[in-house]
Amino acid sequence: MFRPALILLLAVTASAVVADDRGAGTLSCAGLSETRFMPAAGSFRCHVRGATLAAEDDAIAVYINDTPLNQRSIHAVDRAVRVDYRLDPGLNEVLVEARSREGRLLRADALVWSGTAELIVSVTDSRDHPVEKARITVALAEQSSVQFRGLTEGGNLYVANLPPEPVLVTAESNGRRARKVVDSAAGFVHLSLR
Repeated sequence: MFRPALILLLAVTASAVVADDRGAGTLSCAGLSETRFMPAAGSFRCHVRGATLAAEDDAIAVYINDTPLNQRSIHAVDRAVRVDYRLDPGLNEVLVEARSREGRLLRADALVWSGTAELIVSVTDSRDHPVEKARITVALAEQSSVQFRGLTEGGNLYVANLPPEPVLVTAESNGRRARKVVDSAAGFVHLSLR
């Protein structure tokens, strides 16, 4: 496993970017989000700027929760990398390390939430009629920065990829608001805007 003497964190968002201690080259990854629920399986892409990847098969290593990903899941050419992944339900640490032709280490990492739970959010008004285009937020109850946002259609909204954690469901429409904490595996939640 590559270990540089000093790592400088430049950004950790939907695109995590970290440079090595010599400052030459960056590695950024798109498709990893620390603020949205990630699918349990899929792919993300990384791009190298200011350097070229080394040609060796082991020039790129990806770790999910400290476990190295099989090299068959990593596809790289020059400056582009695609990683096919499988995440555990809950919080996952994703680390990508790449070695440049010049021998420099580039790193990107992110903490991402994933799961397989699905939730249907149903919203009605005071007369029990479905509320069209109600604004829905489904957030982790203990970490509200991780969330899904959407609008109801026919009074309902489908939310997927929820981790096995309690979630806070909020519905808003025309100045009215309702909130409820439910287990993400509940499958269904009804909110009434009174």
